[in-house]
Amino acid sequence: MLPNATTPMLHLTQEMLRYGLFNHLPDDDLAYIRQLILELQQRVPPPHWHPIVDCWYRANFNGEDFPAHLIHDCNAYLMRMRLPLLEISFVEYPEG
Repeated sequence: MLPNATTPMLHLTQEMLRYGLFNHLPDDDLAYIRQLILELQQRVPPPHWHPIVDCWYRANFNGEDFPAHLIHDCNAYLMRMRLPLLEISFVEYPEG
């Protein structure tokens, strides 16, 4: 593993993939994200911004199958980079 493999951008993207937050995307888009991850793993030093961050805005954070801190960690990173934050829309369904 290269030294930059633990950078927040790379780590967070890998976590998003691991929890299926990109599973709703077409296969070509998933392949593109995986290619960007491989590219990031080869970069020393790692960049502060990379096109992979743009992919974060396409993640589906509306499920419950990911750790609650993940979106917070992503937004903390985006805030440090002075980029727009990720948003989650909560839908409440009436009981019954």
